[in-house]
Amino acid sequence: MDYLPEIDLSNVATPSYTPAFSLEKDAGFHTADLNLMDIEISEADFLKYTSANDASPGTMIALLNARVIDSLYPDRDKKIMGSYIINARPMLGASITHHNCVSTVFLDYSDKIRNMPFDRQCTVYRGKTFIQSDSERVAGAMTFSANRNRLMLDSAPTLAEKYDVFARSLSGGRLLFTYMVSYVGKWKYKAVEEYISEFWTHVPSANALLTEVAAVGGRIFLTVHQRFEEDIIIQSLLDELKRNGISYKVHKHIPADNAHFPSP
Repeated sequence: MDYLPEIDLSNVATPSYTPAFSLEKDAGFHTADLNLMDIEISEADFLKYTSANDASPGTMIALLNARVIDSLYPDRDKKIMGSYIINARPMLGASITHHNCVSTVFLDYSDKIRNMPFDRQCTVYRGKTFIQSDSERVAGAMTFSANRNRLMLDSAPTLAEKYDVFARSLSGGRLLFTYMVSYVGKWKYKAVEEYISEFWTHVPSANALLTEVAAVGGRIFLTVHQRFEEDIIIQSLLDELKRNGISYKVHKHIPADNAHFPSP
């Protein structure tokens, strides 16, 4: 993002977003330290299910999250909004960069979508992902973000002030989404695939509910991250998999285990 062009933000309207339904603030879940559940599912079972309903693995997990939350909390004043994380490297012409380079697709679960047949809901989520992954759209959004970040850095002269301004920005951003889903994608390097016994994606910072998805060796590996005590969402998701004939195995349920890097 450091190489994206500078733009005059005074001529760019700041997007306006409404806070989404929050599992902590609106469903009354009890905030806790980040904990993880690693779940292995059969790729053959899951792809049969997604293909039959016009979904990709990532959009299917996103839709199942939305449907589970909607079924548990149907009477809401706020909308369920999902964040589907996408790889923005190709859109920025930086396909081999090692830097974290992602954008997000907004997946709302409106009353109109709720009333559609399930396969049509899947099609809508795929369509939203396709439209919001357009190169010009992503490049424009990332350019805006890069310039906003520069402005925030310049407005905070000390390190403590920089921490504060970015912390407030991140906290505000988390209010936009009820849940997040990130799909690493299917493993591409066949020569070493047989040597990979497990592939878990654990992240140190997450929304209240985040599901990381990876696929390798005929299996799909889900890691559900949550910052609340209640297990009702994850148990409902597992029930949904079972109900649709998708076998799964829970490997472990642990506190976050990422390495800690203290500030300089």
